[in-house]
Amino acid sequence: PRPYMADDLMVDIKEYGYLNDKSSYKEVALMLEHSNEIFFPVLDQRDKRGTLMGEVSRQILESELKHHGYGKHTPARHRLIRQATKRLQAVSMFNLNLARSATRDRTAT
Repeated sequence: PRPYMADDLMVDIKEYGYLNDKSSYKEVALMLEHSNEIFFPVLDQRDKRGTLMGEVSRQILESELKHHGYGKHTPARHRLIRQATKRLQAVSMFNLNLARSATRDRTAT
């Protein structure tokens, strides 16, 4: 059997997403809220596939959020998660409407 690799212990990127240099506090807070994972993948997005650069621990992410005023169980953190959830819902609705429009266009021709 092969030895364990870091990739074996990291989250499924498709399910939980990933972090990169453009990840916002909202995205980080939402990932931490909806996952009990300990490590999160960090990708370099300069190419289409994304290159795995490493991982960052939940402890480090929590520390960074706390440093910027978004500590766990604070009103600011709750607001941040609420804003992130609203944004995610808006993007989902936009994508759904876009898909419906594309389907209508295909069936009309």
